[in-house]
Amino acid sequence: MWRNKRLIDIEMAFFAAAWSAYGFRFERSRTLRVARDAMRPIDEPPTWIQGNRLMLSPRHTGPRWLDVIRRDIEAFAPDYIYGYPGAVDDLVRLFGDRMPGVHARAVLLTSEHAHDDQLRRIGEAFRAPVSVNYGMTERTNIAFRELRDGVLAPYRFESLYGYSENRLQNGLFEIIGTSLWNDVMPLIRYRTADFGRIAGDGTITQLDGRGQDYLIDRFGLRVAGQMIRVDDQSWSFLRTYQVRQSRAGECRILVVPRHAILDSTQLESVQSWLQRQWGKHFDLTVEQVPDIPLTASGKRRQVICDLH
Repeated sequence: MWRNKRLIDIEMAFFAAAWSAYGFRFERSRTLRVARDAMRPIDEPPTWIQGNRLMLSPRHTGPRWLDVIRRDIEAFAPDYIYGYPGAVDDLVRLFGDRMPGVHARAVLLTSEHAHDDQLRRIGEAFRAPVSVNYGMTERTNIAFRELRDGVLAPYRFESLYGYSENRLQNGLFEIIGTSLWNDVMPLIRYRTADFGRIAGDGTITQLDGRGQDYLIDRFGLRVAGQMIRVDDQSWSFLRTYQVRQSRAGECRILVVPRHAILDSTQLESVQSWLQRQWGKHFDLTVEQVPDIPLTASGKRRQVICDLH
């Protein structure tokens, strides 16, 4: 997408307006940044300081670097956490769902789909409000939602940024966007391949994810892959997981242990939960793996479907 400096500044103004409610300023707030621009080779130290930001590589949020990360975060004492939902959630789980020595004013999340349970876990760990952004590279739509005091508000589209509407396709509500300010490369009624029903007031309660993340069940029906979730108790021994599909009606769930190798009882617990929830739709198998690689941008895809 072509943009000039003026359009980059316009876009940043929407983030500044949304996040100024927490006192956040890009240029001067002490911020822990966990995203692509902080990526480093795994054998290099996980953190470094860049101006007012402590950069933490998403690739390093594993047990090997726990003590170094704790030391550097406590020494820097960030006021804000800013990064990908998955990367920040990995950090939280690395510390056992409680971040010691961090007194954040807000957690600011972008560039990735975020689940309700992720947002609640992050909010509880940092004891701070959480703001999550919905947007895309094509820059036709932008929305924000907030978790504050245990209450999770719906996404709300910003009407000055773009015109957001739905296109009904096979019973699914695709999000359509028209740019209102990108005069360098405008898009009109752009099909985002994201799905969720937009209410009359511009809010969207359930964001179902991208079209490429939909699975095909045994009946030929499309199921949002983001809906396949492990139970809360399993997070005591799981670090992360991924849903994969290469044949309709079948799914493999790859699970990464939090600490030691999972025993048969733990694997059966995950299998039983998923079977109760989704056994009518899919033949499910649970496989233990040492890790799930990040993408080049530092994200961890939760769903991979080879059928599209």
